Amino acid sequence: MHVRIEEQSPVSRRVVVTVPAPRVAREFSGAYNRLSQRVSLPGFRRGKVPLDYLRTRYGAQVSVEVAQSLLDAGWQTAVREHDLTPVNQPRIDGDLERVRPDAEFTFSFVVEVAPDVDLKDYYNLPVEKTDWQITDAHVEHELTHVAEGAASWEPVGDRDTAIDGDLAIIDFIGRVDGVAFDGGAAEDFELTLGEGRLIPGFEEQVVGKKVGESFDINVTFPVPYGNKDLEGKAAVFASTLKDLKAKVVPAIDDELAATLGVENLEKLRDEVRKRMAAQWDSNAKQDAFARLRESLANTYTFEVPASLLEAEREARRKDLESELPEGAEDRDTRLATAEAESAKNAEASLRLMFVLDAIAAKESLEIDEVELNRQIEVMVRGAGAYGARLRQAYRESGTRAQLRRRMRHDKVLDFILSKANVTLVPKEVPAHNHG
Repeated sequence: MHVRIEEQSPVSRRVVVTVPAPRVAREFSGAYNRLSQRVSLPGFRRGKVPLDYLRTRYGAQVSVEVAQSLLDAGWQTAVREHDLTPVNQPRIDGDLERVRPDAEFTFSFVVEVAPDVDLKDYYNLPVEKTDWQITDAHVEHELTHVAEGAASWEPVGDRDTAIDGDLAIIDFIGRVDGVAFDGGAAEDFELTLGEGRLIPGFEEQVVGKKVGESFDINVTFPVPYGNKDLEGKAAVFASTLKDLKAKVVPAIDDELAATLGVENLEKLRDEVRKRMAAQWDSNAKQDAFARLRESLANTYTFEVPASLLEAEREARRKDLESELPEGAEDRDTRLATAEAESAKNAEASLRLMFVLDAIAAKESLEIDEVELNRQIEVMVRGAGAYGARLRQAYRESGTRAQLRRRMRHDKVLDFILSKANVTLVPKEVPAHNHG
């Protein structure tokens, strides 16, 4: 079997395969022998059916089988012996039915390949990294949120009227045009007033009501809404306020620390500072990674495979459509503008992917199974109720390969950052509001 590679472009190859006549004849002989073991003909034992009969009845079927077998062999030979790195399935160029048992067989296919990346120097790249400054005031502010997280809900003893911030225990049943609808009723429903969890206007009509009072809540479902049948419709919720609870936030002291399993308040302050430092350092590293990605992407101009570019653009288009749901204001205009910008970024993103792959190969940076499985478990634990589904998804080889590649790229960026000419830019952690 002779394989010739023709370069059509830096990322496209035409592979021409010529199979000698003896090899073709052997393939046909083997195919007919296998077929004879399956075919029955009156008067003949299985395996003894005349070859002329098989050729007349099944010749076209056998030709396709032989052609496919030779195609597979040619493809494997091309990849193995000619160092091809295909990025898509080969496109057959020619008519496979031309194969004959008494002649050599020539066929070809076109395949896109990963580009050869001529790596430029990536040591000592200039990059800025934020050096986040955490003050005592930031730690004290964070402690207020720690205390909030340890708060409890206690019965309201000095009033019976609902105010913002209360946990209201209510029963309700909703109706549209006097008819109850699925999902519109609940008993002992816990609603924190002021959080805006329910339909706009619902919570505001609970504020000011007294425990034991029954009342109607009049609202209009927004557009868009999860249930299309309810979009834009007016609804009345017959409601009863059954109880009220108020949030009790503990004092920031040694007792709070003990509740959280820490020796004392000073130790808790240290823990909070360390946690904040780790979080902001991680943010700083990711920002530095983003700057390195941009720098590397802008350094190279090689061609990328067209099929990958189209797939990348299509994936980005779908993401944009999901972010701008039907009914969003100026959706078409905003989508067109975003698509144009995204299309420009898609090519740079693919170039960066190949650059990071090339650096990983040169520096022998890889992700082993232990690292991969450890990261999957971290993701599973963080996915809550969807953890089991996520673990199942990462049993698929393709999904695992995508995660492995992302992790490998992060390892490459970490390596480049460790060799970079880093300028630390001190900044004070900004004021924030967890609520």
